[in-house]
Amino acid sequence: PYLVYTYTTEPLENDESMGIYIDFDLFDNLGRDNERIESVHHDMLQYFKNKDNQVHLHDDFLIRFDSLTISPFPTGSDTLQRRTGQLYARIDWRK
Repeated sequence: PYLVYTYTTEPLENDESMGIYIDFDLFDNLGRDNERIESVHHDMLQYFKNKDNQVHLHDDFLIRFDSLTISPFPTGSDTLQRRTGQLYARIDWRK
C-alpha cells in the first residue's frame, strides 16, 4: 500500500496557532484482496486513538491531532483498492 496527501492550513484565534487539514488517499494495487489496505487503515485508526500519539511536544511547537476519518472510495477497478481520509491537527507555536 502507498499513501499520497495534500494539506491546507488555516489561521486560528491568534498568530501563535494554526490548523492543518491533511487530506490523503491510501492505495493498494493487489487486486480484490483488501487485507493489506484494511490492515494499514486499522493501524492508522489505532495509532491516532492512542492518547499518547495525539499530542507531541517539540522545541518549536506543540501539535495535537484532533480527528481522523477514513472511508472506502470506489475505483471501478478489479486491481486497485482505495481509501480516502482526512486528519486534522492543531499547531501551537512556542516562543
